[in-house]
Amino acid sequence: LNLGKIIITYFYLKLIFMDTKELRIGNFVLDKEDMIIEVETIFPFNINVAFDGDDGISSASIKPIPLTEERILAANFEKCEGKHGVYYKSPFDKSVRLFYYDDGYCIGYISDSLGNFTIVGKVIYLHKLQNFHFEFVGKELEINL
Repeated sequence: LNLGKIIITYFYLKLIFMDTKELRIGNFVLDKEDMIIEVETIFPFNINVAFDGDDGISSASIKPIPLTEERILAANFEKCEGKHGVYYKSPFDKSVRLFYYDDGYCIGYISDSLGNFTIVGKVIYLHKLQNFHFEFVGKELEINL
């Protein structure tokens, strides 16, 4: 048994495959031609997508969609201006907010009546925004891509 080879192979697979454990049905990702596709079913090494005539796409052929202001607005977040700059309110729960910080977006919520804000995490991909939002609000984002 060559443990070094197993570790290197595992590391290589982690680099070339998008981890399907990060995905949920309804998430949007890019295929190898950079076409936006919606996840319909999930398997360990491939996904099925929501368009006709496809038996599945390998996780090696998909990649995450970078989160941009255009995509945040397509998810029906409301753009606002506050004392700390621009932020975006969830379409379903106005206490859930997204804002640009450092080199990416962060998501969080107003945690008390004083307006204190709790940051939940950094979100740099659209599917992560979909997942965070569902986890904290309990509703799927309707995204018009």
